[in-house]
Amino acid sequence: MSEEITYADLSFHDSKHASTSHTVEKNPEVASFEHNAILSRCQKKMYLIIGLLVSILILAVLAITISLFQAYEKQNYYRGRIQSISQTLANLRNDLCMRNEEEQKDYCLLCPMNWVPIKKKCYCMPDKMLSWQESQKFCSAQNASLIMAKTSQEGSQPD
Repeated sequence: MSEEITYADLSFHDSKHASTSHTVEKNPEVASFEHNAILSRCQKKMYLIIGLLVSILILAVLAITISLFQAYEKQNYYRGRIQSISQTLANLRNDLCMRNEEEQKDYCLLCPMNWVPIKKKCYCMPDKMLSWQESQKFCSAQNASLIMAKTSQEGSQPD
């Protein structure tokens, strides 16, 4: 059995004289594939960002719609309450209103308790006679003013 021995001459370039830039030429198909892979990753990131933005936009529109619907419902509720209270007040006014027979259609005069309506005005007549100063104090406490009768009809007490 004989063994063969092969010798080869190797030559190494001196690193001092060698150029520092090495260029590797790639196969155009490999370069195109890598370029498409980079674009594909960028597109995926863009689609993800766009998807997140669209999702946030949809959630914002949904939140605004819900809040507007709730505000509309509150408005309807309070509108109904106002109508109900207005009707109650109108009924109370009709029940409490003191009207003169001949002026019944024109107006309704509501006077405070224990006051007397006379010709579209309310008058308070205390139970006892008071001096001028006592009368002024009494009227002031009632947020009223003393009457100064100009005619005999104004000064007379109603029947």
